[in-house]
Amino acid sequence: MAELWEKVRIRSVTINFDKEIIKPETKIATGTTHVEADSTLVPEGSTKEPTCDNVGILHKSKTVTYIAHKTSVPTLPKQNIPLAAYAFKGNTADNLTLEPTLVRLFCDYPFLLPSTSDVLCDGIFQTIDNNLLVRELLGSNARLVCRVHPRNRKDKKVKGASGVVTIDKYGVPHCISEYKLILLGRDIKHKQYIWGVSSIQ
Repeated sequence: MAELWEKVRIRSVTINFDKEIIKPETKIATGTTHVEADSTLVPEGSTKEPTCDNVGILHKSKTVTYIAHKTSVPTLPKQNIPLAAYAFKGNTADNLTLEPTLVRLFCDYPFLLPSTSDVLCDGIFQTIDNNLLVRELLGSNARLVCRVHPRNRKDKKVKGASGVVTIDKYGVPHCISEYKLILLGRDIKHKQYIWGVSSIQ
């Protein structure tokens, strides 16, 4: 029955692309979430049958733990449309879900492969293996774009950069008046980046 529903899902999404209700994009965003499992873990070496063979212990923090499934949800970011949800054991590291997610996504929807150039993820996905994977799947110019993960970072004082005094934990430079700066462009002749203040601050 599960295989039948999987075929129905793929066919339904494909029809929506064929009718241009959904349009291909150059970027695919993917991330993970968890679903608590109505299951119990069986101790290693036990002869009891597990109530589910796809659960794992998911540690959300030092004090919060779930028996859970982890799901990876690839999405078209501009249209905010999820294309699928792939299940993993709850204790699977987030960054290890990227390869099976992308491989399965492009097997389910091979027509997305030529138009996709970037993969957007959280900072935890930023690994050498994942960068190589994206280039291998999508071509040498493809990019894995991950936001800076600020958890263990602190603002840093900057010396020697004209007008910039701080780089915050998100990687954003701040000027001497403490405004956040945005990248406006590049001066190729002088080999310098050009930063400025956003008009919406």
